[in-house]
Amino acid sequence: MIIVAVGALEISPAAAAGLTVEQAVAVALENNPDLQAARQQLETARARVIKAHYLNQYNPQVQVETSQAHFEFAPGGSATQVYGTATVEVEVAGQRGLRIKAADQALSEARANVADAERLAKARAQYAFYQALYLRERLDLMERVEDLNRRLRDATAMRFQAGESARLEANLAAIRYDQSRRTTLLARRDHQNGLRALQRSLGMVPTGKLEISGSLLVERTIALDLQRALQAALANRPDLRARDYQISRIAADIELTRRLRIPNLTAGGFIGQIPEIPGEFVREIGGIVGFPIPLFDRKQAELTDLKGLQTRAKYERSATKLTI
Repeated sequence: MIIVAVGALEISPAAAAGLTVEQAVAVALENNPDLQAARQQLETARARVIKAHYLNQYNPQVQVETSQAHFEFAPGGSATQVYGTATVEVEVAGQRGLRIKAADQALSEARANVADAERLAKARAQYAFYQALYLRERLDLMERVEDLNRRLRDATAMRFQAGESARLEANLAAIRYDQSRRTTLLARRDHQNGLRALQRSLGMVPTGKLEISGSLLVERTIALDLQRALQAALANRPDLRARDYQISRIAADIELTRRLRIPNLTAGGFIGQIPEIPGEFVREIGGIVGFPIPLFDRKQAELTDLKGLQTRAKYERSATKLTI
């Protein structure tokens, strides 16, 4: 069994205006720049989903050609001939469905990464808050110790002047005060640095000036079984879910890339008028079907890159699981 201590928050009326741990977490979730940057992954993933749901990834192409025909036979002259072509590339072999599947996996991966970033931002804000609270309590203690040593130094100096104590005792009291003064200065520096770290985690300008309100006292404990805690972490940790979605997304990308090796069809039609003699034209209407020949580019580089990413993603998932 593991006993986890949960610090309870106590706010005194005099410190009601100070920042509480709940308020610090709320501010961090709203303003932390690292978290805000991570949330932008969602916009990128949503854009991929939107693009994947296009009815066709390729826009139609329209071409209009004109030329001037000159007649060398009687009665001579010239005429303008107009030729129009419209074509569109059509996806084959289920590419659209695989593209949508890969985009959905990418969106799920981004959501899991954002959830993990929120978890870390919350934990860092709480840690920084209680660290700053501890450093404040430590500073208060050092200041009290300094005040006691100052009084002891003054009392010892008065006794020495009255001939009731030796000079050595007075010198030792002065040395103890100087040491406590130095410790207080270091504690004040650490307290300000702790406040700066808290402000940084909250997305605030780290000035080292911030009023916080809370207590380090423990009111209750939670009993956790190690095996149950591990199972819960493996089932709920968003970073592990993100690795799973990453592996699924790369697998979908690999399947899509393999399908892209199958040439897409280019279909279209044309219409034009060809002058036979001045003032008389022959109209032509027809269709076009074509496809590229994968002679050189068969997606070898893309597949090699994706397989490397897939292997790395599996190692990253194993590393995340070991960390948990």
